[in-house]
Amino acid sequence: MRSSTLVWILVGAAVLIAGYFLFQSNQQTFQPGVGGGPPDLVEQQRMEVRLEPVDEEQFDQSGRGLLEEKDGKVTVTLDVNMVEGLNNQPAHIHAGSCPGVGEILFPLNNVVDGRSVTEIETSLDQLRAAREMALNIHKSAEESSVYTSCGTLPQ
Repeated sequence: MRSSTLVWILVGAAVLIAGYFLFQSNQQTFQPGVGGGPPDLVEQQRMEVRLEPVDEEQFDQSGRGLLEEKDGKVTVTLDVNMVEGLNNQPAHIHAGSCPGVGEILFPLNNVVDGRSVTEIETSLDQLRAAREMALNIHKSAEESSVYTSCGTLPQ
């Protein structure tokens, strides 16, 4: 009787030790904006916008906009394909939706060599709560009424 009690104690201890190591191996460190954290927190820290050509026959420019929040500010990164004859293109967050956008709400740095990075003074929660908005890229400063690429922000 005494040896069977000892066996059960050893089995119980082995199960507890194995459970502890299994639990520890599944733990992940959460870093905002980096995969691996709780999905709802990561989603709140990032917003992705697909940029589509406004007039594919004229300018087949597409890509994505990535909005990431850190310390109450949002960094907007635009990455689009290079189109011959297009460079140093103005970009903005406008009121409204694609393709008929309205007033400029946030000016962004120009798209140069297919890329733009801008930090804006707002949060993703404020952007989500606001009216409908869109990322928009223009042909040039001289032809700002010609839109090459656009994407509506998710709400």
